[in-house]
Amino acid sequence: MEKLIHNFLEYLELIGKSKRTISEYALDLRVFLSFFGGQHSPDLALLQSLQRKDIEKYTYYLKNVRQNTAATRCRKISSLKVFYDFLIRENLVHKNPVNDVAKPKKPEKLPKYLTLEQSRILLDVISGKHQSRDLCMLTLLLNCGLRLSELTGLNLGDISSLDTPGQAFMRVWGKGGKERILFLNSACVQAIQQYLPVRKTRDPGETALFLNAFGKRIGNRTVQNMVRSYLQQIGLGKGYSVHTLRHTAATLLYQYSHADILILKNILGHSNVSTTEIYTHLGSHQVRKVLENSPFVTKKE
Repeated sequence: MEKLIHNFLEYLELIGKSKRTISEYALDLRVFLSFFGGQHSPDLALLQSLQRKDIEKYTYYLKNVRQNTAATRCRKISSLKVFYDFLIRENLVHKNPVNDVAKPKKPEKLPKYLTLEQSRILLDVISGKHQSRDLCMLTLLLNCGLRLSELTGLNLGDISSLDTPGQAFMRVWGKGGKERILFLNSACVQAIQQYLPVRKTRDPGETALFLNAFGKRIGNRTVQNMVRSYLQQIGLGKGYSVHTLRHTAATLLYQYSHADILILKNILGHSNVSTTEIYTHLGSHQVRKVLENSPFVTKKE
């Protein structure tokens, strides 16, 4: 069974799953095998014998014993489905018992985001010895809606045509190694041009665009801490993070640039347009708040 799990994780890497996803799937699989095997790892015969009702017992356990959220249970079911698809691919089982198991409905939760005014204030508070670098990173996050890993993964060679007005762009590598091209507006171009002269490294072969204090590629944790610090300076604490800036970029593009939902999908690198539609819901949410504050609405004393 350990060999089988190892092969499955190698398969995930082969099909382009991120390290984080592979780690999560590995944990999900351990929980699943522990549920059916107890103190002993279940064998292949047991995996072959499981049916939909068995998987439903497992989902009941996730909800009522482990008390996993709907989102976590959805992921665990998805990882299990991928595992069984792998077993079918290897001719080890003939049917995927997870296919007919309904995923729990996740409650609709609108993501937090910064208003345009808050975003401008955030950019204004950036200071310190890494001011040019930090300003450049936050400018890209707020204008382009990059994921954290996409930002830290940028290389010098991914930025092109900075000196050609209206033609500057960057190559971004998203989830699963998917490439997309994002054109850079004048704010992004200016921020990059101001940062590059102060970008210093002891290693002439270092290709990373953004560097840490040691001249090496900046890490996700460093960026998270930096962004959190600036957000706290403008009074935004718990619940606000680097990913909030991605939501902010998408929301502001939808509200102020009137971005078509399909264009917004391409900018954000979403695989499915249904993921992007959350930002149209944000717009509806705001419309409702405005209408509720109509002067004709009777206010409670």
